[in-house]
Amino acid sequence: MTSSPLHDTAPLPLTPQEQHVERAVLAFTRLGAAPRPTFPLALAAVTVAAVAMHADFVARYSLLAFWAGIFATLALALVVGHAVSVIRTPRGRIIASLLLPTAGGAVVGMIVQAVVLASVSSGDSLVALKDLGGLVESTEPVSWVLAGVVLGALPALAVSVFLVLAARALRRLVGNDAAEGFGVAFAGGAGLLAALSLAIVEPWAMLPLLAVILLAAL
Repeated sequence: MTSSPLHDTAPLPLTPQEQHVERAVLAFTRLGAAPRPTFPLALAAVTVAAVAMHADFVARYSLLAFWAGIFATLALALVVGHAVSVIRTPRGRIIASLLLPTAGGAVVGMIVQAVVLASVSSGDSLVALKDLGGLVESTEPVSWVLAGVVLGALPALAVSVFLVLAARALRRLVGNDAAEGFGVAFAGGAGLLAALSLAIVEPWAMLPLLAVILLAAL
């Protein structure tokens, strides 16, 4: 009786491209861990902020206020997304998903109102603006800035709904396939919303929406 040599079963080395993909997967989600909502949340938040400020004619009175709102929204979305991702209990994640975006939206709203107020108050002539259906005027700085709580919190409710859906998905998606499924469902949804919003916004609001579409397609 003769024995045949065993075949070499050592795995082949990964190519540089395969190593890059492997590092990207590990960066997004650990083995057996749920994916993080930070990236798709940021895309959805920027889209909602751009549309909400379009509806309030922010860029018409101050482009600086518009871009301040976009960057403040992005920064707060990253913070909120990270905070939600580290909460372990489902109930705590749902509560955070409802409260944190709404609070962040209120902060962004007040920032935008303050920048608009500074823009229309600069120079020799004071431009009087009305908001919230005429309930507040820019000639009353305190009430004008505080109106941003409502103007920012209401659009943030849409982001809260997004986070609640994401939190429910996180309970069902685990392992390496979670990152791919989560990205397709939510980052793709944010990209679709941004694409539809291009039909209604002014040219100056298209740039952040185009950026969302591009990042969602990656």
